[in-house]
Amino acid sequence: MFKTGLAKKNEKARLTTLLEGYKRKDSVERPKQIEKEEIESNILDEILKKAGLSFKQLGFFFVLVLLVLALAGLRAALLFIVVVSLVLTFKKRRKERQKALNFERDFPSFLMSLSSSIKTGLDPLTALLNSTELFSEETELGKSLVLFKEQIEMGTSEEEAIRSFASDINHPDINLFRTAFLLARKEGASLSTALRRLAKVTRTRQSFRRKIRAAVAMQKLSSYGIVGSALVIAGIQAASNPQAVKAAISHPIGIKALGAGVSLMAVGLIWMLRLTRSKI
Repeated sequence: MFKTGLAKKNEKARLTTLLEGYKRKDSVERPKQIEKEEIESNILDEILKKAGLSFKQLGFFFVLVLLVLALAGLRAALLFIVVVSLVLTFKKRRKERQKALNFERDFPSFLMSLSSSIKTGLDPLTALLNSTELFSEETELGKSLVLFKEQIEMGTSEEEAIRSFASDINHPDINLFRTAFLLARKEGASLSTALRRLAKVTRTRQSFRRKIRAAVAMQKLSSYGIVGSALVIAGIQAASNPQAVKAAISHPIGIKALGAGVSLMAVGLIWMLRLTRSKI
């Protein structure tokens, strides 16, 4: 009887130990899962912010997909998803590029004014907060400065506010600005000189981009002229001898040749357009 009681006691202790182990394991895994969900949510928020979209618009898109799926079937729904996804991707990239260009327009002036203020002995954070008076709130830079000032006034730490400065702008020089500002605050480095050099880099980038546009402008006009001439010749041929055009389209090799020609012209146009829109 004593052995039975001892066995029950040992079994109870073993079960208690196992239960505590499961609890500890669950308590370790849950924060990891929560942290992973927060990271994924932040990534989605950042993508939507850069694209200029909201969760409401994203939800509306999914509702449309469900309606198309219910009314037209799976193939139509898949085609709708592909088409709308491409449209949203182009829209996202176009908005990102436009916002970056609008921000870059005032960025060198902002860097030089901030550098001058710091050179006079003003605290870098104070100079950055005072920059809201120099730029209109309607500009991308002005919006970023106002948002930064609001974060500081709400009690956000300086490092967090700097790291989130212009986070919705996809521009390489902004990361350099954040890094230089934080290093100067932590290590006591000369921020004024770094800002002047960064302004020079930004202006060099703008100048190089303008030179590329000027260099390929003639080639773009040439490609438009070639495509336009081909379309005019095809229109004249279709108007003067429609039977020959029908015979070419109905022929297995003719339709392939026409498709290849149109595809090559389209690829050439897209390539010429993307050449000046590359990230520089």
